[in-house]
Amino acid sequence: MRLVLLVTALLVAGCELRSPYLPDGGRARVYCDEGTQLNVPVKMLDRDGEPFSGAVLTVDYTSLEGEDRVALLTADDRGQVLVEDRGPGVVRISSNYRGFTIEPKELTFNGSDCSTTVTPRQLTVQFN
Repeated sequence: MRLVLLVTALLVAGCELRSPYLPDGGRARVYCDEGTQLNVPVKMLDRDGEPFSGAVLTVDYTSLEGEDRVALLTADDRGQVLVEDRGPGVVRISSNYRGFTIEPKELTFNGSDCSTTVTPRQLTVQFN
């Protein structure tokens, strides 16, 4: 019986030493590979539904902490740009290029550390 109690006590003590939490209750920071970043393809089409190469997209990043950044992205010859993952938050996409406009769209990046998701995973916008 004493042996069972001793083994149980040692197992419980060993489990406590491997706790994933820091003494303050938080978790240790995880450093991820650079390959975990998501890029969302946005295809831009002209009024006729053809790829709109050279069109400029305004991308407004708003993080969950309230930080705001704006980027201008130019479509490649296939009418496509890649919107980069800048961390959890909302990305508002709009454009007013040479008098053509698109209906504003949003992307939502969720997650933390190495685990990130985005909704939607791709977009197609058409200029009016």
